Amino acid sequence: MSPLLNEFSNTQIKWQLACHHALEKRSRELPVLMIIGSSGCPHTQALIQTIENDNQLSQLINLHFSSYLVDKYESPQIDEYCQDFHLNFTQSIGAWPLLVLLEPEQLLPFYSTVAFNPTLDLNLYEQLDSIGQIIKQDSRMMRQTALVLQEKFAKQSDIETSNTFSHQPFELSDVVDTFVQLTFGQADLQWGGLMSVPKFPHSTLHQTLLSILVQRRPKYSEDLYQHLMRTLQSLLRTGIYDHLSGGFFRFCHDQHWQHPQFEKSVLDNAQLIIFLTQVAQFNKDAATASSAYETAQWIINNTKDPLTGLYAAAVNQYQSNIEDSGYLIDKEEIKTLFNDDEWSIVNIAFGFDKSPMTSNTWHIQCWFTPEVIAEKLQLPLKQVQYQISPLKEKLKDFRLSKLKLQLSHSLSISTNSKILVALLAVGQLKNDDKIIDAANELDKKIEEKVKLLFNDSQTIELNFESLANFIEAQLTLLQYQWNEQKFKSLIQIIEFTLSNYYVDSKFKTDRNTYPWSFQLVGYDQNNDNPLATFYSSLVTVANLIGHNNHYKECIELAAKNLADFFLHYKLKASSVIKALLQAEKTIILLFGNNIETLEWFEELQDKSLKYTIFRIPLSSSVASSYQVKSACAICTTNDNVQTIETKEKLRELIIQDKI
Repeated sequence: MSPLLNEFSNTQIKWQLACHHALEKRSRELPVLMIIGSSGCPHTQALIQTIENDNQLSQLINLHFSSYLVDKYESPQIDEYCQDFHLNFTQSIGAWPLLVLLEPEQLLPFYSTVAFNPTLDLNLYEQLDSIGQIIKQDSRMMRQTALVLQEKFAKQSDIETSNTFSHQPFELSDVVDTFVQLTFGQADLQWGGLMSVPKFPHSTLHQTLLSILVQRRPKYSEDLYQHLMRTLQSLLRTGIYDHLSGGFFRFCHDQHWQHPQFEKSVLDNAQLIIFLTQVAQFNKDAATASSAYETAQWIINNTKDPLTGLYAAAVNQYQSNIEDSGYLIDKEEIKTLFNDDEWSIVNIAFGFDKSPMTSNTWHIQCWFTPEVIAEKLQLPLKQVQYQISPLKEKLKDFRLSKLKLQLSHSLSISTNSKILVALLAVGQLKNDDKIIDAANELDKKIEEKVKLLFNDSQTIELNFESLANFIEAQLTLLQYQWNEQKFKSLIQIIEFTLSNYYVDSKFKTDRNTYPWSFQLVGYDQNNDNPLATFYSSLVTVANLIGHNNHYKECIELAAKNLADFFLHYKLKASSVIKALLQAEKTIILLFGNNIETLEWFEELQDKSLKYTIFRIPLSSSVASSYQVKSACAICTTNDNVQTIETKEKLRELIIQDKI
């Protein structure tokens, strides 16, 4: 049973879990009321409890609606579909808890609202009673409203598309220019990220901006760099980051990144690790690399399911409201743990000199570097650096004694594949064998689950997003260590994916029962579009094996679909831009029986945003396809193959940026 449904299974409302089985049995007469959130979200709990504690409201809902709870981690497609509607319906970015009403025939939404504080923000009884009375008088009204809204949003999208490009031939440079302009139109130039509140750490968006900075220089280089560094500083210094245990919180309620929603999405953290490692490679920043490393350690130590060896979707805490959060620390209570000299450092280093989050509680933040702290306190830098770690551990132990955490056990192939990519990235960056071992162990667990699903013919669980992320993870592993059997298995998975989702020269969905049941080009500024992920991998594999007509056709169609998708969704399609830029990266194949893998990684890692590098033995099938007869290097991109006689010459060309 879902943790969210389990919490409210014995209450006045006849809550059901929004899954396909339950929805198929829904009443076709009563409108559907959905509350989308998670079990560890205090605002979700507060909204449901507000409903439960109002007898009149509970009776009204039971009489007029079919009520469903949606865990955003267990049903991301439903969440995405409803968030998209809310954005069009209200012209504002949605959050959680999201309350949505849908007509019962095709489950088309016709009303939505977000309620952080249901007591202040909503008069639910009046709203739902009015809607219920209208539907009671004319049940066709809700369906007509839903269809009108759907047609209106479609027309708006068409107008935006025609105004932007007016059927001109697609050019990536035009798309990149438009994307950058849109980004700066919504950028928060003081605190980083986007201006909207709640404030999300849109990691895919920032990965895309970094790719543009590297690959499309110099047009936007200075402005992009400053915006990325401003965003990075806010992410690493303020309350969105857990400075004691590691890991990033889901989002913040304020513009300044200080007041977070106290839950951690493991997928979001994996995406942020990838972004942080890319930044660390780009500007050689040790602090950014350390934050990526700490976040990876937090995932490994706190989110693994002991039974399956896979990682959970999220870490939440038991609490009834934000004031009850175990993450908040009482200043007077904490002062008793330190002597005066220690407290002078703690007070400045962890933000206790700032305004409290509630009446007398603080959330740990790190506004200043050790150098600034030493200067403010007029202390030797070495003394501050020496004392910070034990003081931090004491704070951490104190907070852990008050926290009650729970895992959201949605152990999906898709999420774990992204975690694998993140662990590989930070493990190689820090040259940490323990993290690399954790990545290899996770790879085995994911492969076991994939094979089990194939053997049991449970392909319904192997949806397109899971397959796309799994293929990406396997390809990433092959970059670090070539394995002939893994490569052959990868080709089989790609062929399986194409046979199931590429039919009659079109990418098709797997089922059409509900509008959200499978969105081939679903989007989120924080998570990669599955078609974009698959497209990037397919382009890379096509370069590895040599293009064939079938792959070419699929790549061209996918690129067209992604371009069309960007025209409709613009800034929300950041992973599309990233994928199209990825397709332009140079693929470098180093062939030989005695390739110094670590040596080459260290020399080329700062070029990783421009090149994809594989170190492949001469005995491999890929080497045979290139008719390699001796140790040499081959550089290939977009069907153009250039043979370079020595690795030394290749290195010289890369350093001189002539490839």
